[in-house]
Amino acid sequence: MVEQKKKVFDYREYQLKDTVEKVKLDVDGAELEIGVKKLGHVRKQKLISDCYVYGTGTVGFDHEKYGREAMKMIIVDAPWGPTNDMFLMSLDDSPLTEALATIVPDPFSVGNKLEDLKKD
Repeated sequence: MVEQKKKVFDYREYQLKDTVEKVKLDVDGAELEIGVKKLGHVRKQKLISDCYVYGTGTVGFDHEKYGREAMKMIIVDAPWGPTNDMFLMSLDDSPLTEALATIVPDPFSVGNKLEDLKKD
């Protein structure tokens, strides 16, 4: 009987990489290319926790804050420079706002495969 070697566990496979992915967005017929980084599991969970709003006997979720803060974390290269509160507040309800919203990870989606949890 031939003994098969087991794969050696390497934690580095599961760590966030310092890579920037170029994403092309359609903004009212024009192409916008921006650089984004993945929002890691721990940072996403921290952001979700920070976006809960507690009232007297109620709990809510501030979707606007989540979207704004997620954009600031993941957009690392854009024609306008840093994606910060000043830039985001300068936008009106426009095709650019809608296009940027498409890259924000859903706060409540949970991956059911190992690959969804893998940090690359």
